[in-house]
Amino acid sequence: MCEVSRLTNWVRRIVTTILITSCVFVPELCGQSIASEVTIPESEARHLLQVYIRSKGYDTRSAKLDIEVNEGANNSTKSSFYLYDVYADTPQRLVTIGSYGVNAETGDIWERLTCRRVESDAVAKLQRQIRDSSGMSASEWKRISDRNPCF
Repeated sequence: MCEVSRLTNWVRRIVTTILITSCVFVPELCGQSIASEVTIPESEARHLLQVYIRSKGYDTRSAKLDIEVNEGANNSTKSSFYLYDVYADTPQRLVTIGSYGVNAETGDIWERLTCRRVESDAVAKLQRQIRDSSGMSASEWKRISDRNPCF
């Protein structure tokens, strides 16, 4: 009887180890989705920001408008965001349009200085396409979209 008990415990440990390992490498088995790990390329994040800036009346094709990647900040702990500083060259001076973060998972755009998510009909359709193509559920989007890149 003791031999059967040892064998049962041994099998139990193996099955538990396999299940735990499966949950780590295949999260869907444990009720978690890996969709939130999908990130959009930087070029797509830049495009979303350009569409937003254009909707505010700026000519994004003009050489006088500059969308700079904030390299230093992009290497920091805000890695789930692409960070940008936007400038316009006016006859009087260089003007800062804003400092923005684009969520690499949802496509949400945040104004970093005021710490608010920007809402725009111009980018809403593109953001919806990103979410749909990633397979992200509404609850995942809600959880991820609360993150912000603010100072």
